[in-house]
Amino acid sequence: MEDDFVRLMSLYLTTTIFFPNPTRINWSFVPHIEDLNRMRRISWPKVIHAELMDQIRRKSDKLSTVSGCVVALLVVLVV
Repeated sequence: MEDDFVRLMSLYLTTTIFFPNPTRINWSFVPHIEDLNRMRRISWPKVIHAELMDQIRRKSDKLSTVSGCVVALLVVLVV
């Protein structure tokens, strides 16, 4: 029961905060979340950063449409 709660919260965080997409849920994260031991070994900051940079590169002509963990940009700007 606890493992299911952890999986559900992880899916919620990945789809709403870390990798938000206004048009669809990115189901590619589900396999990573199903195995909790595997999930613990993933460097989530690196994955978040890579996805955010990919969004910026693909949408460099219109940065206002970048989706992803844009809060991470605040951390980069403050530090």
